[in-house]
Amino acid sequence: ACRVANRRNKLRNRVPFYDKDELENQATDILATLNYSRGEVDLNLLCEREATHSGLSVQQDVPSPTPTANPPVLGRITFDPPIIQLYAVGSPHRARDRFTLAHELSHHLLNHGRFLVRESCDDKEFSLQRSIALEGADVARMEFQANFLAASLLMPRDNVTDDFRRSVRTLGIPNRGFGQLYVDNQPCNLQHFDSVTGRLMQIYGVSRSAAKIRLESLGLLKDARDLLGYQSVQSILAGLLG
Repeated sequence: ACRVANRRNKLRNRVPFYDKDELENQATDILATLNYSRGEVDLNLLCEREATHSGLSVQQDVPSPTPTANPPVLGRITFDPPIIQLYAVGSPHRARDRFTLAHELSHHLLNHGRFLVRESCDDKEFSLQRSIALEGADVARMEFQANFLAASLLMPRDNVTDDFRRSVRTLGIPNRGFGQLYVDNQPCNLQHFDSVTGRLMQIYGVSRSAAKIRLESLGLLKDARDLLGYQSVQSILAGLLG
């Protein structure tokens, strides 16, 4: 989630729309400038490149200005001059900090400083839903773009797809028609999900939640657990009201 302060003006759909392929391609072009090939993306190289090109400053382990906030604020970007601050919040969480940095870097790379003075992100699960970009307000559109570009930078599409398929083959996971990786509440499917996402977590330095959402956005994972939970609640309510 984001917290926006001091919009430069009334946005009124002035933020350009980028579809997912455009954001994926932008991530590919950025990573090419870093000579990226495989494995965990070195965000420090990207920060160094932007320091040279735009004067971006990145400050780590900064004391939080709102230590009692719930959810906690993880990071902030101010655009003029460009400064990213990552806050020291709770116990160390490398994967979370990497996504926070990638998120704020994405706001910078997408030139959202044209519309905002500063933006903060907190510890809520990020969203890659297309409907936010198509139907939401400009602030929601910028948030979608920053989240999607961050995910594409941390987990490059072609690499993740190759590593995912390699893991599925190695584990001998069959495709029963629900998708290449299907998870519900059955122990075998949960084990397969944990094994595949755990491998991606190791390769790319991301959280399980980030790996899950990225696989869903690429159409590689079908997670039926939320749907099953919703259906169970509906069944209970129907019984009570029947």
